This record gives sequence, C-alpha cells and structure tokens, in this order.
Amino acid sequence: MSAAAFPAEPPKADYSPEALRQIVFSASGEERPAPVGPSRFQAGIGYVGWTGFGINWKFYYLPMLMPFSGSVRYSDPASKWPDPFAETHTQFAETPRNWRDNRDISKERKRIEGMAKVTAK
Repeated sequence: MSAAAFPAEPPKADYSPEALRQIVFSASGEERPAPVGPSRFQAGIGYVGWTGFGINWKFYYLPMLMPFSGSVRYSDPASKWPDPFAETHTQFAETPRNWRDNRDISKERKRIEGMAKVTAK
C-alpha cells in the first residue's frame, strides 16, 4: 500500500481562548477590538481612580472607614471609637451653636430620665 491510499492525519482542533475568540468574532462579522493597554481610569467597589498630572487620584464614594468620634450626631456612643479629647480631659474650641445644642440635648435627656423614673414607680 502506498502513502496516497491513507489520508494525512487531520489537524488537531485548537480550543485555546484566542482561537475561540477569533471564531466568534469572524462568525458575528464584527471587527476584533484592538488590545487595550493600561487605562488611566480604574473603578472598583466603592471607589473611582484616575491618573493625571503625575498623581494617582482615588475618590471613595462609599463610606468604607469608620467616622471620627463626634462627627455623626445622635449616634450610639457604644459604636464609636474612643474620643481622645474626652479621655485626656482636653478642652477644644466649640461654637456657640454646638454649646447650645449640647445644652438642649442634656436638658431633653434629663426630662426623659425624669419621666422614666415616674413611670417606673
């Protein structure tokens, strides 16, 4: 028997990702997009970043970090970090509005405690 009687080995199928992409794009008639280099913009969970003027900028739009103590009004004191000013008995500047608000809050707490004592008896 001669070599012409037996066909040559069929080519092996190529299932690599690159070959599959080529098949999909040629079947859909679309042009294959050019490979993209590193982008100037990045987006992640809770942030958007970009590079400009030789600086890497990041803008966090979700509150990922715990707020400073006292920066959120009427929050639960047990859920806050310790206040270094209160622990070291350091006085810091207050505006008259802050002082007035604190006085009103103390007054309301005393009124509620008084009502609670009356109803508890």
